Amino acid sequence: MIVQLVLRILALIVLIPLSTVTLAQNIDDLPPANTSDSSIPQNALPAPDDAPDLTQPPLIVRPPSVTPGLGPTFAPEGMTNNWVSIGPGPTIDGQVENIANLEVIGAVHVVLPHPTDADILYIGAVNGGVWKTDDATSASPSWTPLTDTFSSLSISALVFDPNDTSYDTIVAAVGTNSSYASIGGARIGLLRTTNGGNTWTQLDGGGVLTGADITGVVVRGSTIVVSVDFADTYIYGNVGIFRSTDTGASFSQISLGDGSTTGLPGGISYDLASHPDDPSVLYTNMNFATDVGGINGIYQSVDTGASWVKVSDSAMDSVLTSGGTNNIEFSIHNSANDNVVYCAILNFGQLLGGGVFRSEDAGATWTAMDIPVTNETDVGGNNGVVGTNPRYKPTAGGEAPGSAYPGGQGAIHFSILADPTDPDIV
Repeated sequence: MIVQLVLRILALIVLIPLSTVTLAQNIDDLPPANTSDSSIPQNALPAPDDAPDLTQPPLIVRPPSVTPGLGPTFAPEGMTNNWVSIGPGPTIDGQVENIANLEVIGAVHVVLPHPTDADILYIGAVNGGVWKTDDATSASPSWTPLTDTFSSLSISALVFDPNDTSYDTIVAAVGTNSSYASIGGARIGLLRTTNGGNTWTQLDGGGVLTGADITGVVVRGSTIVVSVDFADTYIYGNVGIFRSTDTGASFSQISLGDGSTTGLPGGISYDLASHPDDPSVLYTNMNFATDVGGINGIYQSVDTGASWVKVSDSAMDSVLTSGGTNNIEFSIHNSANDNVVYCAILNFGQLLGGGVFRSEDAGATWTAMDIPVTNETDVGGNNGVVGTNPRYKPTAGGEAPGSAYPGGQGAIHFSILADPTDPDIV
């Protein structure tokens, strides 16, 4: 018995180095890798600038689910698949008050209420995907995540298709709006559902929208229009306004050059809004258009984004500076008898230096509004306390009245909403 065991050990000692040598010889016989092979796109190879930024924490992405709505199951060898879901749930001990357990959640970027059913509400989270509740009017609504199976949870816009009177057709846009250096998931284009969120289809126009940071989306049946302010490859051909007439199978760029083709010049677009009572009327902005021979401004389309005309006046144009403007938001009063449009322009992340403008004739003429001010006053340095109106802030020559002064965060933390029934409230 002992002799047989010794012989087996000796056999293993002899075989292991022989196998290793044979394997090494086989590898050495292989030809060197040819990274210039035409089957491998050169842009797929990592460039020096593609090295990960080690100063930032790693982005943790939830693994794709095997079944929609259910996470994948893993088990070590010999163990059963008995994982139990313990989320989603809030983070406790957050910086809030008068809430049990000081519960906080991730940032919500967009809210979409059902037009005819107050219990149905959708939200799009900055890095949490699309969620839905069917009991929004209850004291403690229950929520269901709808898009966890996709490679990105960074939702930047969420809209109904008004052509679907059941309001089951929804399109979600992907873009990064995180307060933490705009970190988010991959920019994968659009997600579309036709059954109220039960299933979704990814749309990227054959790759046209891949890498695009989408800021707004308008859907009218097979016509989809999106606005883009940034892209992984940041060139004019990848930003601006894009339009599809085949339900997102393909997209064409509408913002081109000096604007002589479609009326809309090349540039970046921070928002895209549609008139609630006239689905063919859209509004957007173009910034940095002067770099390609165009004109910065507010533009309007009356044919669902196919062609555009500039509607901003000289007062608005004067604050649309290519170097300072970093957010523009629209809101339109929902009434067939009124054509009130509001436009807010932020420079360096604040209304100071920008402005809020109101049009009573669908954009033909505009009136500058007073800028909202905070109920604070300066007490020396940069601090403010509750007091007289407006807040004073330091300037190069001393102190001067300020306005809505959110620390320059209006590029991502700013919203404007027109009252649905009173055109004088915004």
